[in-house]
Amino acid sequence: MSKPVNPQNKPYTVEVEAGETYYWCACGRSKNQPFCDGSHQGTGFQPVAFTAEKTNTAYPGE
Repeated sequence: MSKPVNPQNKPYTVEVEAGETYYWCACGRSKNQPFCDGSHQGTGFQPVAFTAEKTNTAYPGE
C-alpha cells in the first residue's frame, strides 16, 4: 500500500444534502478534493462513503 498524500492541513468545508451519498478521497491524490476522482487506483486505498443524514455543512477529514 502506498502512503497517503496530505492535500491540505485543515478540513474542507462542504455543503451536503440529506440522503445523498458522497465519496471522500482517502489517498489524497484526487484533483477534486475532498471528493474521490478515482486517483486511488493501484494505491490500496478506497474512498470513504458518507451518506448525509441532514442538509448541512460537513467537514471531511475532521
